[in-house]
Amino acid sequence: MRNLRAVLLLTLIALAGSASAWIDTGHMVVASIAYRNLTPKVRQRAEELLKFVADEKSNTFITASCWADDHKNNADREWHYIDLHFRADGTPTANRKPPTENVVWAIEKFSRVLADKRAKPEERGIALRYLLHFVGDIHQPLHCVARDTDLFPNGDRGGQ
Repeated sequence: MRNLRAVLLLTLIALAGSASAWIDTGHMVVASIAYRNLTPKVRQRAEELLKFVADEKSNTFITASCWADDHKNNADREWHYIDLHFRADGTPTANRKPPTENVVWAIEKFSRVLADKRAKPEERGIALRYLLHFVGDIHQPLHCVARDTDLFPNGDRGGQ
């Protein structure tokens, strides 16, 4: 029994370090899956658009998925998540609505920019970078909910 506890403890310690792995790795995995599903023509056009935004750290389709976190500021901070409030005990939550500008809003906004052939290539390149990132963000459960409790009546800010 002691050996089992020791193994479980070591496993949990090892996993704790990987819990923060979503930051870059998770985004790049999502982008890699997307990239593999693009046609060669679309891949080429995406790579061309990414070149309009000079950034040595994120100059490929996959690494560009991290760009939005690298350039996050107060103006776009809420674009990375949407806090949909819930209570695990079944008690109704206060009628809290997410900010208007949230990850769903941002995906819609940048999808329109990317699809707009009249938009400047630089704008479309930035839109692609944001989309690569936000599609990863919206697949992260703690970027989509806020758990309300008696201790945290305004929510846990997505697990923060």
